[in-house]
Amino acid sequence: MEIIGPKFRTMYGMASHFGWIIGYLSLPALAWMIGDWFRIQLIISVPSVILLSSYWLLPESPRWLLSQGKEDSAREILSKVAKRNGVNLSEIEPKLKETILKTSKAHQNEESNTNVFQLFKPGLRKTSSIVFYLWFVNAFMYYGISYNTNELAGDPIKNFAMYGAVEIPAYIFTFFATHSKGRRNPLALVLAGAGLSYLLLYPVPRDSCWITILSLLGKFSITCSFCIVYIFTAEIFPTVVRNVGLGAASISGQMGSITAPFVRELGKATHPAIPQVVFGVLAATGGCLVMLLPETNNRQVPDTFTEAAEISR
Repeated sequence: MEIIGPKFRTMYGMASHFGWIIGYLSLPALAWMIGDWFRIQLIISVPSVILLSSYWLLPESPRWLLSQGKEDSAREILSKVAKRNGVNLSEIEPKLKETILKTSKAHQNEESNTNVFQLFKPGLRKTSSIVFYLWFVNAFMYYGISYNTNELAGDPIKNFAMYGAVEIPAYIFTFFATHSKGRRNPLALVLAGAGLSYLLLYPVPRDSCWITILSLLGKFSITCSFCIVYIFTAEIFPTVVRNVGLGAASISGQMGSITAPFVRELGKATHPAIPQVVFGVLAATGGCLVMLLPETNNRQVPDTFTEAAEISR
């Protein structure tokens, strides 16, 4: 996301999620064919080992290298990129020198060592807090809905696959929505949709087909939201702490996914409406908080804390 320009960030950010859905839909297929959890676990672990090869295949981010003062390494990577794309390096050399000089000056007055506490510096504190909350809500709802497929009538493997298949139109919808309407407004809309669909589950009779429809609508909406929040997070944090920010946001999301099954069980111990109300309220508040964030569509990603603070005003 750091290397790609504003024109193609939406396309790239969305395309990466199709890898997720391939894995999602492969899992129920494996469960149906194999049936043994131990062998399934072994099979799904193999791709992770193969993925280690990407360490040697992927180049380092030139933006990050420049933020660390490694100008020669950044120039070497950009030269390879220009050559591979059929661009004459002499044509872009003036622009390259200008960019390196500008970036170096911008980073002179900023700390070179990055840590999670820098995410709460003045000018970035509000943005970081909202982003972390959005990740918590998204993961909490996404996995809470996914875990709930066994509660539906019918075959659990088919239900799991159905809830995975609904993500395909969600990705397509998100691509066009973010491409034309940006990040902030679509994110607020789908979070509100997820919250409303789950709040409506309580008054609907349990034997009604609307239970499945509303639940699928909630999964559709939260999938759209998860797609957007990935792109949004990568665009909103400055280069110097982008990796730290995305990692910290992911940890916040994992806390949400860990909490999800306990809230579902809480509904069995207290009242069946508790999980739906919690899901709905969290999603609704998340949709409101999104409006406090800046729009990042078709804008250069910030490289410094100063630039990030300026776009967050």
